[in-house]
Amino acid sequence: MGDYVRVDPDEPAAHSSLVALRGPGRGGETVVRLLIERDGRRILRALDERCPERTVDAGNDPAYPTTHR
Repeated sequence: MGDYVRVDPDEPAAHSSLVALRGPGRGGETVVRLLIERDGRRILRALDERCPERTVDAGNDPAYPTTHR
């Protein structure tokens, strides 16, 4: 029914890696692919193609992942 993803919080996130993001409340976790542009901007792409906001431009915001979470 679903997939399992093992995330190591000590492993630095790199271009094209899977990153777990924790949202507010219990069960608010989601897994996205981190894409890092040449200019350093971070793009988060949802793995679920049905997601209404599949791609989010996180810019250079430090609140977005620099390590797997």
